[in-house]
Amino acid sequence: MIATSIWQRSRIKVDPSEWYKSGQSDAQISQANIQVDASNNHRLQTTQYSGQSAFSQLHIHSQIRGQWRIKSHCFTLGIPKFAFAMQFGKLPSIEGLGLVNFELPASSFLLKAGQKERCAVRLGGTTWNIPQWVGSTYPAKTPRRLFPQAYGAQFGTIEFNATHYRIYAPDKMAAWAASTPEDFRFCPKFPQIITHFRRFKNCEGPTDDFIEGLLALGNRLGPSFIQLPPHYAPKHAEAMWTYLEKWPQELPVSVEFRHPDWFTGDGTHWERLAQLGVGAVISDTAGRRDALHMQVTAPHVLVRFGGYEGHEIDAARLAGWAHWIKEHEPKGLSSFHLLVHEPDSLHTPKTCQYFHAKLSPELQRACNVPGKSGSENAASLALF
Repeated sequence: MIATSIWQRSRIKVDPSEWYKSGQSDAQISQANIQVDASNNHRLQTTQYSGQSAFSQLHIHSQIRGQWRIKSHCFTLGIPKFAFAMQFGKLPSIEGLGLVNFELPASSFLLKAGQKERCAVRLGGTTWNIPQWVGSTYPAKTPRRLFPQAYGAQFGTIEFNATHYRIYAPDKMAAWAASTPEDFRFCPKFPQIITHFRRFKNCEGPTDDFIEGLLALGNRLGPSFIQLPPHYAPKHAEAMWTYLEKWPQELPVSVEFRHPDWFTGDGTHWERLAQLGVGAVISDTAGRRDALHMQVTAPHVLVRFGGYEGHEIDAARLAGWAHWIKEHEPKGLSSFHLLVHEPDSLHTPKTCQYFHAKLSPELQRACNVPGKSGSENAASLALF
């Protein structure tokens, strides 16, 4: 296997044209070209491979100082494409689907106790690396190195996917935190080495390193979240429960379930999450309405919203979430993070602006959003 020290400094890049089909049926990796840049002197690259098993095996090589050497072989890769982008439940189009298909189901609150403080609502996307925002969401001529600062000035949170592919050093995490305002919050995704490769077993080292990075964010740390693979069913989850029981309670965390079995049955796992103080990520995505489970098991709520670039149904969906916050805030909500997924993220600012406009005036004043002050916000809303 790859040495942990190298793996922790690595980053996986995947061509979006590649696809992975996981679960009980066949899996295939077609012309895979996954590159892992560990440092200037280390580069890992897979060979091309096509397989007919649930998990394809890849040969991983290491190029050290210009010489190719075998670093690892028969390494099991079980990561579906969903891990790299929010394809989970994404439909090509929602034309022809009525609004009734997108109404929010009844909510179930399993919180230990309510609180009197107002819920902090934060809006954001999945990345700050959007050059097309320069001159609109970002100031004109903003250099790439200042994208984190420009993003933090416009949004209140981010689904921080970078930590899923690489465990960053504390000084790097602290630098990112320092580039954002006091009220900004990162929502880091758990490293895939913990959730996907080791399946919560024998991962004390990576966990310690990940926690060091979380602590380096200081007061910019929001809820982190575990994204389970689509094939990770309840029957596989004992190691996950053991892991969560050991997780520091002072670090808020949520779990995103994807396998359909999590949304059927007696639902005792929701109560188990609540007992641990662990949240349940709510996925509002068109093709998997079962993932819109509406189980509130912790005071922090993370909603991953799959948008359709200003479709009229999106407007109704966002208005529904704004009403939901107003209705349920007194039940003990401490924070609500709307994590917007739009194609190429280009429409994310407008989606956040529209949602902000639907909030109560009290929540609007405390919620950062692109173009919050001035006429830019009004102009953007008119284009939604």
